[in-house]
Amino acid sequence: MRRQHKARRRELAAQLAAADAERRAAAAAERDRLARDLHDVAGHHLSAVVVHSGAAARVGDPDLSRQALSAAADTGRDVLDALTRLVDVVGPESDGGGLEELLPPLCQGLTRLGVPVSLAFEGRARRVRPQVVTAAYRIVQEALTNALRYAPGAAVNVEVNCSSGAVRVSVVNAPPADEPPVTTLGGGRGIEGMRERAEAFHGTLSAGPTPAGGWAVEAVLPTAPAGGRRGLGWPEVVDGIVLAFCAALPSLLAFAPPDAVLRGWPLAGGAAVVAGLTLRAAPLWWRRGHPYRTLLTLTAVDCAAAGLLAPYSLDLVVLLMIGLPAAMFAVYAVGRYASGRPTWPAPFVAALAWGAQFGVLLAFSDETAPRERVPVLVFGILIGYGFGLLVLLPFWAWGRTVARRGRRWEATALATMAARTGEAVLAERHRVALGLRGTVLDHTSRLVRAAEAGLAGSTEDAAAALSAVADEARAALMDMRALLDAMQEDTAPPYDKPHTPAPPLS
Repeated sequence: MRRQHKARRRELAAQLAAADAERRAAAAAERDRLARDLHDVAGHHLSAVVVHSGAAARVGDPDLSRQALSAAADTGRDVLDALTRLVDVVGPESDGGGLEELLPPLCQGLTRLGVPVSLAFEGRARRVRPQVVTAAYRIVQEALTNALRYAPGAAVNVEVNCSSGAVRVSVVNAPPADEPPVTTLGGGRGIEGMRERAEAFHGTLSAGPTPAGGWAVEAVLPTAPAGGRRGLGWPEVVDGIVLAFCAALPSLLAFAPPDAVLRGWPLAGGAAVVAGLTLRAAPLWWRRGHPYRTLLTLTAVDCAAAGLLAPYSLDLVVLLMIGLPAAMFAVYAVGRYASGRPTWPAPFVAALAWGAQFGVLLAFSDETAPRERVPVLVFGILIGYGFGLLVLLPFWAWGRTVARRGRRWEATALATMAARTGEAVLAERHRVALGLRGTVLDHTSRLVRAAEAGLAGSTEDAAAALSAVADEARAALMDMRALLDAMQEDTAPPYDKPHTPAPPLS
């Protein structure tokens, strides 16, 4: 394990040495993130304003017009706040909260605008990285925006499934209503941006029509860090050695002279015993990724085997006890690799197998009378459990110590890397902030003022305000599209150049 720890330190040291090159990559990643978030935030809300303002203007109902103006004013304020946060936050992980906290307000906001959205969660998310939460949220947001643009009034079903290895999101909308979809609001980046978000985490995204005539977007985002090492390395070699040792030790002592435990057994029976001991140790291969499952599997197998084999062959129970070092490795793995739940129960769980095996050895020995087996069994379980606990607790403490030391050093190294890349990230954010001023933010502010003026005026003023609100929202969308094009074409675009009014949408 010390060699593994040193290897991890060398790996992190290499990352620090490459920090200068990573600053450019960090700037590019931040620029891409800002472009995607700008498209998602502004496009989602401003498209809703255009759709509902236009619909209210066509209907001509004074009450509906005022409702649309009120919704437009609130939405405009949300856009202003969101765009301000976009260039102020440290990164996507600063949003805070999980999908169960972030998605309901998003769906409820569309429901208030007249879009029937249902939201369902399945499974329980455990320690999902904030970047994955942000990516899943943005994918759902963009899919809802597309449903609003191209299938106005259609019901939308959002489903989120959280498992131990991935977050799966699905957004399915029904066929569009009679009203023709607004096809001129999109910038052609929606599906591409969603796919980029998914692929950034080695995930997948599929989008296409449903048999019922609607549209479905499904994304799978792995929760484990992307870009990890592939193939066999030192950790796998260590796991293989541990597995082989725990399988070979009892197997060798079973037949090795002069004191073979299974002296005189036939070849077929001996082969079956060796195969069983190997299968028993097999879960140790997964002790890093699933430490608790490994521990529980070993404990359950050892307890069950002790109870089933004791009436027939105490020699086999002795072999199980010889193989008890497997429990030591499993307990260490829980202390070293388990996260998201308490690790202290590990030695108390593993000691159950020690108690069970020692208890049945005493209870079924030749010196124990049948009528005395139950009290002897209880006594043996207690003695074996206590002894096992004394042996296993140091292994758990060892694993916890190594885990804490590794995390402290890694946290220091990663903090140094973040400091070295911070300047490039902040520079990109500053350029985007300059690009927003006088363009998207200006039109959005005019949108809010026009909506508020319409609400304060007469019925005729409200009708005129609806047209002004829709025009400002379209202009903001066009400026956003121009800003996105500039960010894509140039790594350092002159965002602060004088603003040129965009042509109206056709």
